[in-house]
Amino acid sequence: MAWRFKASKYKNAAPIVPKFEQHIRDLSIGSYRSHGNFIAASAAFMAFNWDAHGSSLAVLPLEAKGRVNKTNIPVIHAHSDMVTDFKFSPFDDGLLATGSQDLTIKLWRIPESGLTSNLSNPELTLPLQPKRVETVEFHPAADNVLCTSSGTSLTIWDLIEAKDLYSFCNHEDEVQSVAWRNGSGRLLASQCKDKKLRILDPRQGSVAAICNSHEGLKDSKVVWIGDSDRLFTSGFSGDRLREITIRDMRNLETPVKNMGLDMSSGILVPLFDPDTNMCFLSGKGDRNIQFIELTDREPYIVEGLKYSGDQTKGACLVPKRAMNVMQGEVNRILQLCDSSIVPIMWQVPRKTYRDYHADIYPETNGLEASMSSGNWWSQNCDTPPSKIDLNPKSRLKENLVIFQETPLGQRELIKSVKSSNGKHSNGSSSVNGKKSKDDDPEFVPVSSSQAQISEDSSNDSNEGLAVLRRQPSIRDRKKLFEENIRKSLSDTKETVETDGTSTGSTTPSPTNSISPSEMKTIDENKENKLRNQSSIELRSKNPDQKVPRPMSKVFGRISKFKHLKGESLHKSKHFENLKNLSKTVPAECNMVHANRKRIVLPISGPGGKLAVFEISKSGRIPDGVLPVLINKSNVMDFMWDPFDDNHLVAACDDGYLRHWKIPDSGLKQPINEPDLCFQTHNDKVQIVKFHPLAKDIVLTACFNRSVRVWDLNDMSEPKFELKGHEDQLFSAEWSPCGKFVATLCKDKKIRIYEPRQSLLPIIEGGEVTPKKGARVVWVLNGQYLIITGFSRQSEQQVSVYKVDDLAQVNSVILAVSPSVLIPYYDEDSNTLFLTGRGESTVTTFEVAHDAPHLFGLSPYRPSGLHQGFAFLPKITCNVKEVEFAKAFRLTNNTIEPISFSVPRVKTAYFQDDLFPPTRILWEHTMSADEWLRGVKKDTPRISLKPDDMKCLSEANQGSDTSVTNGVNGSAKHNIRNSLPKLEQIKERSVINPSDLSATIAKIIPKMDDVLEQDLMEGVDPSEWDE
Repeated sequence: MAWRFKASKYKNAAPIVPKFEQHIRDLSIGSYRSHGNFIAASAAFMAFNWDAHGSSLAVLPLEAKGRVNKTNIPVIHAHSDMVTDFKFSPFDDGLLATGSQDLTIKLWRIPESGLTSNLSNPELTLPLQPKRVETVEFHPAADNVLCTSSGTSLTIWDLIEAKDLYSFCNHEDEVQSVAWRNGSGRLLASQCKDKKLRILDPRQGSVAAICNSHEGLKDSKVVWIGDSDRLFTSGFSGDRLREITIRDMRNLETPVKNMGLDMSSGILVPLFDPDTNMCFLSGKGDRNIQFIELTDREPYIVEGLKYSGDQTKGACLVPKRAMNVMQGEVNRILQLCDSSIVPIMWQVPRKTYRDYHADIYPETNGLEASMSSGNWWSQNCDTPPSKIDLNPKSRLKENLVIFQETPLGQRELIKSVKSSNGKHSNGSSSVNGKKSKDDDPEFVPVSSSQAQISEDSSNDSNEGLAVLRRQPSIRDRKKLFEENIRKSLSDTKETVETDGTSTGSTTPSPTNSISPSEMKTIDENKENKLRNQSSIELRSKNPDQKVPRPMSKVFGRISKFKHLKGESLHKSKHFENLKNLSKTVPAECNMVHANRKRIVLPISGPGGKLAVFEISKSGRIPDGVLPVLINKSNVMDFMWDPFDDNHLVAACDDGYLRHWKIPDSGLKQPINEPDLCFQTHNDKVQIVKFHPLAKDIVLTACFNRSVRVWDLNDMSEPKFELKGHEDQLFSAEWSPCGKFVATLCKDKKIRIYEPRQSLLPIIEGGEVTPKKGARVVWVLNGQYLIITGFSRQSEQQVSVYKVDDLAQVNSVILAVSPSVLIPYYDEDSNTLFLTGRGESTVTTFEVAHDAPHLFGLSPYRPSGLHQGFAFLPKITCNVKEVEFAKAFRLTNNTIEPISFSVPRVKTAYFQDDLFPPTRILWEHTMSADEWLRGVKKDTPRISLKPDDMKCLSEANQGSDTSVTNGVNGSAKHNIRNSLPKLEQIKERSVINPSDLSATIAKIIPKMDDVLEQDLMEGVDPSEWDE
């Protein structure tokens, strides 16, 4: 039992809190929600999510400290949506892998000198994923092998060939955490939202073990405890208690150790060091980082000292190669806080740090991988990475960093060339910088055919060097794949022969059975794949040939509305002193509506009161009795007539629809008699919608599942009654053309009707999670539907569906909030505005045809909470201020006008690229009778260009012409004509100094032409005030 009392070398390891000057301060860090850590580090750099949206990554040197300048910090414009997870390669300190909510996975190259400017072009983009990318994880021993998870699927990639090696899709829910087995990386562990822990063997294509894990609903994490059979997991118990567990894969179902911690809600992220068995528990939102040591015997978990500081948003471990070993630093944690990064050093106390303490620094993973991707996958190699000594005296270089400047696509080709010259490839083992064929158990001899790449392919003897100097073409890539296949065949044959000599038996290999015809098929498939991907990954051989680039997948989508800004108009246009706002209207109601003249909103009290305010009479609302519309019953929904600013309809819980006509001068006193009142249903009317094109056509929906279409000119009976709903309706919306109706029901179904043709749905499908509510809106000329609702975990969710088959093409999780997101879609700019009651943020997206269809724009964050937004017709926008949308924001006691605009320099011109001709939706296109008879009419359009403004496109064309003709033409012509001829210069042997000025004036005349830089755009003076 002596081992029980054996003191650990790291038992008293203490966190050394750096001075405030050592903190990296004044960072732009937002609040993110994903399974990632939001910060990662290599031995040279640190990267972390940047800005509120999180779609970019900031990259700083590892030794950075102090206050940073936000405007000068280098940023990777990585994705069009939030970066959910990112990791550095363990064998390349400048290679960063990122996964995002925009469904893409990208590889980025950071030069050894660091980023000096923003980076937007990735080195490699992997194929689009079906759902948002959750995790990315590099292989611990094989070079250029990456594991990613997306939704319920897990994929392993070969980054050199940019193809997937293995895919596992049998998770029953979202993957939350993935971990390679330390050392050889033979196995893979995954923690899933279905509360199960799985051990996968990718090369066997099987699940090695599976068991029930943490019972809580929140995230669970998993790490391997060194190169052993034990795993460490963190999560929540069934009673919401945070807990940690140690399991042995030989008996995975029974935990070796389970320990409950506390009732905090922060997700525990274990940061494990396999060299020292030190583990740091960092909880998101916690102020403490707990150090524990994991042992292989009782008590298994030994608690150490705790660090207390600022609130944690994310944390990561710095690689051992970057430790300050002469200060006893055994680990370093980078803590990501609200606006800073704190480097926390964990130091083992010693009497002196003059000498290197080898007992606390075991050998750690070296700079080079022990296997290539082909060795690990095709040849089933399990060689652990080579080890290096951290002793400064035995190092080959002072800084243990490694940068592989060769692009991923060229590494195998260069490896073959190096091998032909008698040198080892990057995948060979290395101990203290010495390489030996005899010492490397996975060393594979290079066949003579591999050294003849250029000789077999071309008559030019220097083609091999030319391949290395240029971006590889399709032909070069094809040679690479052919040589890889030949290499695998020859290597397998030699391995089988060697095994047969030593053991007397052979093990069949899949590559041995490839016939010449199959080889040809493989070559053709790979060539076709390269041709399909050449427009993304390769440069065209013909410089004049233009290759289309899918901006959203490779280089990031550039939107004209990316930096839209919302601002509240002058306080004189606000309505203040609002009292008795009713908050009991159903979730199907928008809470506030506005047209060009008036605003209407519900007021608390009996009788279903609706207050109407004249926009022209803004200011402080007087105390006392408001002039309201009294409906005599609770109002469930209401809406202005889009073609008449004086008409309003209100749907009530008594089944009646009340039509009100407001006097031109506005309400002077309460009114309790509507202009028209009729019963539409026998139950509560929850939804009312005017037709977008036909006058006096109204759709109503009732709690008894009935949906009816009415003509206000003839209320004797409904014109149509739509059938097929099996539960309560959440939302109903007319299509932009007015031909179709889309409904969203609590039975999880989306239905599309064409009322004039059929009372049954023409399309039915989709899968909507029935929670508190949902909304539907048509986008992109009626080709897609946007559904806002909730996920299974009660998170706000935005989904995109194709109208043709109601197939979901994308889904975005926003935040955890109880309010239903209310969408507003501007069809001219394809901008989607999303917000809900009790929220303080308006989330914006650009909707596009190309995947992932939703591209995040700058959100609008006003001060305080709001209860609703009411957007106005396009005709009300002030295009002279580049205002493309205008709305009224309702708070508990104010109504504020909000302007959404795009920053531009040349505001004196009409921005015709932002304001196309808009549809006239404030005037009816057809009458009710025409629509009922099936008449088709196109909605007329109108230009928003004021008469006294010139179009920006015309101004740019004019300036380009003047620059070309004025500067490049006439000025050069004048200079050329004014220069003296050679004979005249020869005749002038001596120039009198007193006549020097006159001589120069004759040779170079005065130029009054407009220079090109005089016509360039600058910064608007008003921009500096912001």
